[in-house]
Amino acid sequence: MKKENIKLLALDIDGTILPHKKETVSKELKEGLKKAEELGIKILIATGRHFKFIPKLLLDDLKPDYLVTINGGCLVDKQGNILESHEIPVNTLERLIKECEKKDIGLGLKCKEDIVVYHNYDKYVEYYVGFDSPLAKLIIDDTKNKNYHLKHGLPLGLFLIEKDEVINSLIPLFPELTFAASHINGSDAFMNNTTKATTIESFIKKQNISWENVMSFGDAGNDLEMILKAKIGVAMGNSKDENLKEKADYITDTVENDGVLKALKHFEII
Repeated sequence: MKKENIKLLALDIDGTILPHKKETVSKELKEGLKKAEELGIKILIATGRHFKFIPKLLLDDLKPDYLVTINGGCLVDKQGNILESHEIPVNTLERLIKECEKKDIGLGLKCKEDIVVYHNYDKYVEYYVGFDSPLAKLIIDDTKNKNYHLKHGLPLGLFLIEKDEVINSLIPLFPELTFAASHINGSDAFMNNTTKATTIESFIKKQNISWENVMSFGDAGNDLEMILKAKIGVAMGNSKDENLKEKADYITDTVENDGVLKALKHFEII
């Protein structure tokens, strides 16, 4: 592998470059990514998070020019300005709301401007960020009216909170959705035709590069497509997704042990 063939690093955040409860990357990884940029390699964040929920310290340290957020639902610049977005169809949303009410699943909508809860607000906030987090105040409670999407636009992604077996019972009811476990008792949900990979593909075409020039890193099911498409797809050692590990080109060390940095060195990218 010639390091000059890689022109873009697509990096998931949680469990990939950011350990649990950390606000930014390690000093060593920061220096490694800076070295990659000095070699002409672009850094692209590809996360399930809404832009508002990405730590400012992380953005200040890495200074990515572009970010794929909400599992491909959105492409934003470093100020959070939306450059591209993909909505969940209203029919899908309305059906899912009913099922989440029936099964008592915490349901959050990741919209352009906000994260809005439509069912079981307390469960959602407690699990998603915790009531003691400053981020809790950013989550809107619309469990009574459930009409935010009618006034401000359809969601770009969804997050469900309940035990895996309950969320998995939705799979046959929503063949148009991908349910990707992101945490214990928490799953992202997004349209099959909108993933991190589809929005990365749109981005790289504008940069006049291809997947042959991309190295992707991830730890969960919502990273699978970009791992498969990239020239080098790297799964984190801490990943609990055996399918992701099986299909990745390489399994690196854990996020706590700077697995991304070790993989960059292993493939002589830096």
